[in-house]
Amino acid sequence: MTLRLIFFCLSLLLLAPSAQADTNYAAPDLENIAHTLVRFNVIDLSDDVLIDDYAMLTDCGLYTHFFRDDFKWNDVRKAIRESVRINIATFPTTYHYDTSVQLDRYDFKYKDFRFKERATIKGVNSFILYEDTSYACDKHSPVFIPMIFRGILDQPVTIEGLPIGAEDAQALLHRMDEAKNTDHVIYVRFHLRVVNINPLQSINKFDGKPHYTQDPKLMNDQIKMDMRLDGVNFYEDRDMTRLLYSYRI
Repeated sequence: MTLRLIFFCLSLLLLAPSAQADTNYAAPDLENIAHTLVRFNVIDLSDDVLIDDYAMLTDCGLYTHFFRDDFKWNDVRKAIRESVRINIATFPTTYHYDTSVQLDRYDFKYKDFRFKERATIKGVNSFILYEDTSYACDKHSPVFIPMIFRGILDQPVTIEGLPIGAEDAQALLHRMDEAKNTDHVIYVRFHLRVVNINPLQSINKFDGKPHYTQDPKLMNDQIKMDMRLDGVNFYEDRDMTRLLYSYRI
């Protein structure tokens, strides 16, 4: 086996993601999101400057080790494109998004905890899924792929409270007080499905350098991802092991 073929096989092994079942919801991190962008044809990996940014996001170690050598890096680009071709069907299309809310007083009439006004979920249809504008790999930062990823829901979401019987509510407050959770915070996980992402378009700025944006008129330095809400889970604990209630859309 030639050194070139060994290198090619090694690159495929390093870049291949683990398979994701349709019932799983991926964590919104840079590697997963970069894979999603490729699956939805948002970034064109035939473009060398985009594939270099993509490599920074998905395998910083590979980028750090090989980028300085033009000839080896050209082989890495080929290996990345082949790896994507083989593995694209496993790239994430669903995500979870985590936040928290604070319980207000218990409503005995409706048998639920209302959420405090400053921590409520009313008319939510846009949120930052992930942001890391200071990310760097080997002292290099992505130049062409925006580093703010915004989820846009097809319909606004309003959830006014947590349904729970009076006895269970009293027991929950007791456990919270024992855990010194005196603010009565519970933890929320949104299950989201990507339905569309408009591709990045290359345009020339006044300085003659390329710039990539989804909308040349707005020149947004973020990527908007159209998403659908599959459901919302509420948990008692930060580790999200004790489920309180599950909404299904």
